[in-house]
Amino acid sequence: MNERPHVVIVDDDREIRGLLAQYLEKHDFRTTTVADGREMRRILERSHVDLLVLDLMLPGEDGLSLRRSAHAPRDPSPDDVRGFSFGGWRLDTVSRTLANEEGREVALSGAEYRLLAVLLGSGNRVLTRAQLTELLRGRDADPFDRSIDVRVSRLRQILGDDARAPQIIKTVYGEGYVIGVSVVTE
Repeated sequence: MNERPHVVIVDDDREIRGLLAQYLEKHDFRTTTVADGREMRRILERSHVDLLVLDLMLPGEDGLSLRRSAHAPRDPSPDDVRGFSFGGWRLDTVSRTLANEEGREVALSGAEYRLLAVLLGSGNRVLTRAQLTELLRGRDADPFDRSIDVRVSRLRQILGDDARAPQIIKTVYGEGYVIGVSVVTE
């Protein structure tokens, strides 16, 4: 049988799913992409799958129900921090929502929320791509992995942060990323 191997990619970030699918299809894999565990189970029940690429921190239900990576970060809990106010925005850690000054909520993927929460919670400390990958994914960074850069770029777009001269999420060249505005913890 000469059928291409079937890979299912499960990630709540549409861009990451697309990049992975594009890469694997170039290397002669057949791919199916889904955004959550419920859709993944439906695919697994209905078709043969050779490999599963799974985001461990899906919203609602994690990638390995009732099993977590020992290195996965703990999202800010309502007991610790109820929210962060920064640069005209508010990230609510209870409802996991981002709102502008007028109170209009802006949608974030689970990965975008986690990245923003980690950056806001780190104070003025610069976090390297490797540190962010380990904090968000619970694994060491691949030197060619650009998923953190893609997420930072998307967050800058959402926040209206000029990519050429960002003020909210600053790039420290050769080092990593840092929040460049004052952050008030609530």
